[in-house]
Amino acid sequence: MANQPGVGPNLQWDAKDLKVTNIEGLETLVKPRYRDGYVLDV
Repeated sequence: MANQPGVGPNLQWDAKDLKVTNIEGLETLVKPRYRDGYVLDV
């Protein structure tokens, strides 16, 4: 990801599934995995 606006690749966002579709590995920023025993109920 870029540090400046307009620099770097554009993200393609799937709003239904809440994920980035064109760059692998960004799912953890949107939907982090928590250790056993820790949950975030939203």
